[in-house]
Amino acid sequence: MTRSAKLTAAVWALLQALLSAQRPGDDAANAAAGALGCLGCGTFLLIPVVLFVVQIAILIWVVKDSKARGMDGAVIWMIFVFLVPVIGLIVYVFSRPQGALVKCASCGNMRLQASAKCPHCGNA
Repeated sequence: MTRSAKLTAAVWALLQALLSAQRPGDDAANAAAGALGCLGCGTFLLIPVVLFVVQIAILIWVVKDSKARGMDGAVIWMIFVFLVPVIGLIVYVFSRPQGALVKCASCGNMRLQASAKCPHCGNA
């Protein structure tokens, strides 16, 4: 049997299980239909959770990056990116000071290589 034939047979068996699940007294079919419904419900619950975790990670990155680049208003950037996530992130990336980040010799935090002083400790 080819792959497509196996896949077609599996889909057909699933459809038959779902259609037969509507008959009362058929416990195996009801269990299969319930498991399939639970899978769909889990997917719909998982997607918003994953998106929420990704958005929190992006917000943390925006705050850390804006502080490392010596920008004032890191919290304002975070709120902006929170309210309009995609547009806010694009605006932030294009408006932040460009340059390489290096580790400060005094405090160990990241700072712009071109900046005269570290925004965290104030040393050169």
